[in-house]
Amino acid sequence: MKFVIVAAGQGSRFGSLSSCKPLTLLNDKPLLQHVIDRIASLSADDTKNEIIIVTGWHSKYIRDFVQGLNLPETLKVSTLHNSGWEKGNGTSVLIARSKIDEPFILLMADHIVEPSILQMLTMHDLSDCDLVLAVDRKLENPLVDIDDVTRVYCEDDKIFRIGKHLKTYNAFDTGCFLCAPTFFNALHTAQRQFNDYGISGGVGLLAEMGRARVADIKAARWIDVDTPEMLAKARELVIAKDN
Repeated sequence: MKFVIVAAGQGSRFGSLSSCKPLTLLNDKPLLQHVIDRIASLSADDTKNEIIIVTGWHSKYIRDFVQGLNLPETLKVSTLHNSGWEKGNGTSVLIARSKIDEPFILLMADHIVEPSILQMLTMHDLSDCDLVLAVDRKLENPLVDIDDVTRVYCEDDKIFRIGKHLKTYNAFDTGCFLCAPTFFNALHTAQRQFNDYGISGGVGLLAEMGRARVADIKAARWIDVDTPEMLAKARELVIAKDN
């Protein structure tokens, strides 16, 4: 299976803590390495997975990091540069269009998730939709930055609205998506017709067509490492998992 990891942003909310957020150390390992390791854990001896990392800010640092990786034979990793990364994260997904013609999993370089979330997405069916978003329905989750998280309003398994400023919502976007290649069309339309360059713009268009669904992560844990405070919480989460 193919995976796209968005690692293009500047990470301005990190302040002076790190100049390249995807390579910020979390318990002696770069954030991006944690994401790659979780994908690697899904690989079986007879299954090969491919990761495309989309870069932007400090792309050379990330390319050098990828070139130095010691990868299992079941995993291929490459980088793809997005020169227009500053417009929004949807542009970084859309640039991978030329490399993908099959269902893929979309992830963020600064979201640390339990592998069970990825495993769940690989088992989902896209026959009646174009996208499945892994959502967290635990609205009191202490690992969520409520001021920054993308909120979702869904009924049953269907997305109706998505955005950071929703007043009415019942789930959180974990940053993990199973996408059909048709998701690229939605992103393109959102950017060209509505000047919406975010991932949520494309998801919102699919939701309007009834083509975007959710999968509940239930008790699985995840965290968006977007600030020094969330990095500290992520350290505690990873330590707890390792123990």
